[in-house]
Amino acid sequence: MPTAAAIADRVDRPAQRRGAALALLALAALQVACGGGSSAPPPVPPPVVTGVTPAQGPEAGGTALTITGSGFQAGATVTMGGSAATVGSASATSISATAPAHAAGAVGVTVTNPDGQAATLAGAFTYQAPPPPGPTLTGLTPTHG
Repeated sequence: MPTAAAIADRVDRPAQRRGAALALLALAALQVACGGGSSAPPPVPPPVVTGVTPAQGPEAGGTALTITGSGFQAGATVTMGGSAATVGSASATSISATAPAHAAGAVGVTVTNPDGQAATLAGAFTYQAPPPPGPTLTGLTPTHG
């Protein structure tokens, strides 16, 4: 005949199994609610370029620029129409840069973060050709007064 302890053991085991199963379900629900239990950080959003000031400058380059937007990372690079700009200071929402030389016309301004994510604002800067030369004096008549 089974002892009281053996009967109690048989009675408690299903309850323990149910309790363990409920605990595992609760743990799985917590992992899903907290991002799947992954220890990886959430993905970093890509940069967004919203403006370039000033919007024009000479084709010789050298224009000091402020590029505004969001998601800029330390070490971001800037290109203008495919030519590398010189980056000064940068924050998450603003980059100071100097425009490179480029042929006249409108170009896109691209910010590329060190993680490889990039954003371009098309036609954000217009390189202007130098003005035509002024009139040239070729002679003066009468030569005496």
